[in-house]
Amino acid sequence: MEVRKKKLADELKVGNMESKFSAHYDAVEVELKSSTVGLLTIEQMKERQEEAIKEREKQLARKSREAMKTQKKEEEEKQKKKEKQKQQVILQIKIKLFIFLRLLFFAEDQNTFLQPRR
Repeated sequence: MEVRKKKLADELKVGNMESKFSAHYDAVEVELKSSTVGLLTIEQMKERQEEAIKEREKQLARKSREAMKTQKKEEEEKQKKKEKQKQQVILQIKIKLFIFLRLLFFAEDQNTFLQPRR
């Protein structure tokens, strides 16, 4: 989520205006131009166009899955870190409670801690 926010903020910066007015880039069109040489029938062109579109969709889906995996992994790491911190706090509380109870019982054994002063 933070990565997306940062990326969006970078894209919307005023100093980055040249990228806002750059030429339109169509990956499918570029792929068609590079793979097509010579004359083609309309059926051949449509077929190649469909193949190029399908390939581009596969690439976009793959990229999206990778981004989702990365995001999921980051969230899992964050959750693990949170759980580890929680366990550390619980351990600290247990240690303090143990020390307190030990001191309390030690004082009872010595009969000094609980006796009123005279």
